[in-house]
Amino acid sequence: MLRAPLYSHHYNKAMGSTQPYRGTDHTVAEMIRLMKGPRGEQSVKVRRHTEQIIRHLRPKDYTSEMIAICKWWGNAGRYTRDPVHVEMLRDPERLVDDALQGRLSCDCFPAGTLLLRDDYRLVPIEALEPGDRIWGENDWSLVEDVSAKGLLSLDAIRLNTGSWMHLTPGHKVYVVLPSGAVERIRVSDMQEGMVLLSPDKIAFGEGDDDPDLCLLDGLYLSDGWTASGGYGIHISGKDGCPKEEQKREVEKIAKAQGWNTSWRDKDIAVWGAGVAERMSGMGKHAPEKVARSLDLGEAQAASLLRGIMADSGLNTGPVPGTKAVSRTFSSTSRELAIQVRVLHKMFGIRMSMRRLDDHGGLGENPIYRLGQRLHPKWHPIRVKEIVRGVRESECYDVTTSDHKVYLPAHDVTVSNCDEYATAIGSACLAVGLPVEVLTVGFSAPAPGRPKIHTHVFVRAQDPRTKKWYVLDPVAGRRTKSMLKRVKQHTRFAME
Repeated sequence: MLRAPLYSHHYNKAMGSTQPYRGTDHTVAEMIRLMKGPRGEQSVKVRRHTEQIIRHLRPKDYTSEMIAICKWWGNAGRYTRDPVHVEMLRDPERLVDDALQGRLSCDCFPAGTLLLRDDYRLVPIEALEPGDRIWGENDWSLVEDVSAKGLLSLDAIRLNTGSWMHLTPGHKVYVVLPSGAVERIRVSDMQEGMVLLSPDKIAFGEGDDDPDLCLLDGLYLSDGWTASGGYGIHISGKDGCPKEEQKREVEKIAKAQGWNTSWRDKDIAVWGAGVAERMSGMGKHAPEKVARSLDLGEAQAASLLRGIMADSGLNTGPVPGTKAVSRTFSSTSRELAIQVRVLHKMFGIRMSMRRLDDHGGLGENPIYRLGQRLHPKWHPIRVKEIVRGVRESECYDVTTSDHKVYLPAHDVTVSNCDEYATAIGSACLAVGLPVEVLTVGFSAPAPGRPKIHTHVFVRAQDPRTKKWYVLDPVAGRRTKSMLKRVKQHTRFAME
């Protein structure tokens, strides 16, 4: 597609709008004002740029003009800033300048960001492929594209759950408003105290492993080690203490599997065909331990979690206002810690997670400490601190079918797409094509609740055929399937 203009251009500092957010309808009204204003539909720069895009097309081939405009913006950098929120709406001339000079901000994750794939593996973003499915909010989301975005600056966001989340300033996150409505904002617009979206639960898998073996797996992860020579395993448990009963459970499981056991004062040894191989596959040393799989049914997940939490600490006293007593789990394996969070999430339990580098213990490995958050007032995940431009990192972006990506290391769901409604709408208006703006939501509207619209795009009309065409480079070839998933929408006509 054509990228270089025939006229001289320069970087324009005009922002268009910095008004506070007042709802989706107000935001779209501001977008329309920019599209129809002197720096949009009436702009000589916008018109000249659009004429360059369509100059090789046949005269009056309006449908081809719309497609060319949409494709140019998609090719120019489909990671432009999101115009849904009024705080940082850029006017169309600014968007043209930014696109031509490569200044469109990126909506990306740093390399190594772990996502939960539908095989229940924690997979770094760079290892994903189109066709994979990852957890979004409360369902699996189809991965449509994965792309490397190069070296980008990152902001750090500290959450009240204890973790630090790193995202590019242009990335979108879902914020839960006091009214209960969910809106998307950029990280650059994030403020302390905001509540972020988090899944209620994660679906159980389909694995049908023996629950007793899952319990043994969990006990090995939290309280076990491989025997010297690799012929078996040991599970701790001191006689005369509460964990003596744990040794009896291990003995019973081993007997059912035909494995031999050796009872000792502080542990029980298990050996036999297959036991060492099964356990060593989960790591021999604490920092490298990881569960074999989280693709488990409810009974299997409960057994694995019970085994893992066998070595957790009991917090002092019950949770205020309840009879429940929370527990704290610690591990030097980051992946195991995240798996424990996912397992709890399957049962609707939220966990805090803190990394401790200066812990005063033996060894140099950091400790990841997780705490069950059972008190209702602790449920919302809030932003505690924001540090801008902390570091640069190789970044990647992933496009999913519902624009939602769950980050298990932080227990929040963020967004992954951008819109070009202002730029594409202005370009179409500049060459005389009728335009409308649409906002859509992909969940059914709840009675008495505010609408939840998470995507915006424009459509333009062919003046000859009177047919409307959706111009959405984010959905691209999947526009039809995207429209089929729409459960609520609002149409905004140009006045």
